[in-house]
Amino acid sequence: RSFSAICKPLKYRNQSHRRPSDLSYLSDSTTKQHCGELYHSPQFRSTTELRQQSTKIDCIHAHWYTQPRPKTKRMPNSTMSQNSQPDTPAPILEVRDLVKDFGGVRAVDHCSLDIQPGTITGLIGPNGAGKTTLFNLISGFHKPNSGTITFLGQRIDGMEAHETFHTGLVRTFQIPREFKQMTVLENLMLVPSNQTGERVWASWFTPWRIGSQERAIERQALDTLEFLNLMHLRDEYADNLSGGQKKLLELGRTLMAKPKMILLDEPSAGVSPALTELLMEDIRRTQEETGVTILIIEHNMHVVMSLCNPVIVMSEGRRLTEGTPEEVQSNEEVLSAYLGFTAEASA
Repeated sequence: RSFSAICKPLKYRNQSHRRPSDLSYLSDSTTKQHCGELYHSPQFRSTTELRQQSTKIDCIHAHWYTQPRPKTKRMPNSTMSQNSQPDTPAPILEVRDLVKDFGGVRAVDHCSLDIQPGTITGLIGPNGAGKTTLFNLISGFHKPNSGTITFLGQRIDGMEAHETFHTGLVRTFQIPREFKQMTVLENLMLVPSNQTGERVWASWFTPWRIGSQERAIERQALDTLEFLNLMHLRDEYADNLSGGQKKLLELGRTLMAKPKMILLDEPSAGVSPALTELLMEDIRRTQEETGVTILIIEHNMHVVMSLCNPVIVMSEGRRLTEGTPEEVQSNEEVLSAYLGFTAEASA
């Protein structure tokens, strides 16, 4: 038996009769000194003495272990003062000083903005403000002349569109780009990347893996259709869908990619009011149930004010202002950008 095993504190379980009453005079330093003297004594090597001494040491340690410990002062955190507030979460998307020129036309002019995780952020502005161009830059369809785009701490301004897709950033378009001659279900099943059946030799040597993966993808696609209330159209060709149904299909395709952030480009454009309400509810449920971050370009102010918080306003390629829907509605710079005059001038 080692000395550490002998001196292991004895945990009493309501056995007060074993607690020594004649050791109350011992302090912590006395206890340690007494244990050291016992260990170095010549009698310690004897088996009989060992048992006697170990019992005595256990009693001493039991008394020391059961004494109340003095309260120590908690040291303040060196990186944060006691009066400071906890840090806000880092933005999921950071755009810094972004510039994009098309010949002699500057579509995006030193634009900077942050998108916080878990939000539905609206991006509004008059026609020609640079909103869709900004989407194209973020998603990799265009390359900026200067500036940086950071997504989840990773620079993506030099990536191609398919590379940004694999980082978890996906987008839709103003005009839906469905596969017209494929069914709604097949349109969804095409989305997941790295499918085993895409490899030539897999169909020869591991056909069971292909079948198993396709069944799992089909279950995911059916769950997505049920979530979007499109189950009754699962076998319908995508070309036969209405404009609103195609927008829902676009949203379903983004969900099949299991994204971390979705860019929606005018989701309510060309959609009937009834389907617009359904689309808004689906977008809201998508964010609440999956936690995905959503950035929406929209001209329908009812959609923006009902769905988005915060709202970012762009004008002439720049970020004009940002705030809650109520703040944006009453902002004079926004009224001037949209209408050409301020609230005082109109009065």
